[in-house]
Amino acid sequence: MYQNYVRPECHAAANAPLIRGQAGIPTATLWGGGLVAAVDGTRFVVPVRSIDARPNPKYFGRKKGVTWLNMINDQGVGTAGIVLSGTPRDSPTQLGDALAHFGRIFKTLHVLSYVDREQCRRDIKRMRNLQEERHRLAKYICHGRRGELREKYHAGMEDQLGALGLVVNCVALWNTVYLDRILATLRESGYPVLDEDVLRIHPYWYAHINVHGHYSFQPLQLAEGIGRRPLRDPGHADPDEE
Repeated sequence: MYQNYVRPECHAAANAPLIRGQAGIPTATLWGGGLVAAVDGTRFVVPVRSIDARPNPKYFGRKKGVTWLNMINDQGVGTAGIVLSGTPRDSPTQLGDALAHFGRIFKTLHVLSYVDREQCRRDIKRMRNLQEERHRLAKYICHGRRGELREKYHAGMEDQLGALGLVVNCVALWNTVYLDRILATLRESGYPVLDEDVLRIHPYWYAHINVHGHYSFQPLQLAEGIGRRPLRDPGHADPDEE
């Protein structure tokens, strides 16, 4: 299974239809056109001996760890990710320092634009909030073995976190499908659904996601409406919450 399926190429191929599916949902198109991206990292402790793990007491305590640096677009779907040793600031190189100095030119222009344009500040804040919500969902899903990476080698870490990114995208797409149905139902009933309110919604809710037990991987053909669950009536008690 490891040799045939758990590879970055397979993750990329599996993510492609998820990204396309997200782009075709009306609610996701209100969030953005898929052309704006944000990059941020979340940290994972590596309790085993690994040349790729680095110490950082702020994030890893007395242990070592790595950073999963991942990119999302403005439709709320992950598009790329890499594993960095420790944190980005813990792993400097001469080339990295040179690029950092060169990048200060563009960073200065970006800061001036950020200060001068209110809409730019709002857009950046939204993307930052979206990234943080995605990281919370990823930590919730990655619950086994205390949420730590037990792989010793970089390739194994990439495989594990690549699979995590794939599952997070599945949850985001599933949530967006149902959010879109809920909003469509509200509009049909005459409820005023404002676009500016829809912009404040994200697809990373997880209180309804059960990460324990058995998993089913049967294709549901969501595009044809096959396998979709009926929407719950807010006027009736939810048996799962009793």
